Amino acid sequence: MPKLVPIVEGDGEVTAVPALLRKILWQIPRYDIQVTRPKSANGRGNLTKEGGLEKFIRYSWKERDCGAILVLIDADKECPVTLARDLTRRVEAIGVLFPVVIVVAKRMYETWFVASIATIAGHLDLPEDLTPPPNPEEVPNPKAWIENHFPAGRAYKETQDQEAMTNLLDITLASSARSFQRMLNAIDQALEAIDTGANLVTPQFD
Repeated sequence: MPKLVPIVEGDGEVTAVPALLRKILWQIPRYDIQVTRPKSANGRGNLTKEGGLEKFIRYSWKERDCGAILVLIDADKECPVTLARDLTRRVEAIGVLFPVVIVVAKRMYETWFVASIATIAGHLDLPEDLTPPPNPEEVPNPKAWIENHFPAGRAYKETQDQEAMTNLLDITLASSARSFQRMLNAIDQALEAIDTGANLVTPQFD
């Protein structure tokens, strides 16, 4: 069974991202793809620094039955397109043994929770009447936005809350965030590459 191998920033995504990928794959549906435990970079800087992403790509190549690699990284304050272009160039420079799809979440992964907050509200200490802002991707700090709606003294913890919120996330609502649409598109590209045997890196730029 071909494997989709995620590369993520940190510990919270190690459990959350497989839950998200399975949710998306099951909706397609594609039950023939196995999602592996993500390769954690233990910090965004370990992917963006020179040679960092390349190291994790090569590490992922060694995964038995690797079908495609998905890189998920937060844009933080950077332009998502600029960051994606740079990461794509770096992967192409080391050669492509397996398909690699790169997803840059605008701001951060939690932006997608803000977009789908209607299905998360009422759970995990969040109020039931919570509604998303008009443009979730323009929220400067999605983690702080979520935490500000918790009761006093309740902190947002990635290792505790990311997977739980991912399980409550609605794909349609999250798609109001353009970077989540990119996630869906990237998975489609990875699946097509696995099915056809094509080795590619996306997104592609002229």
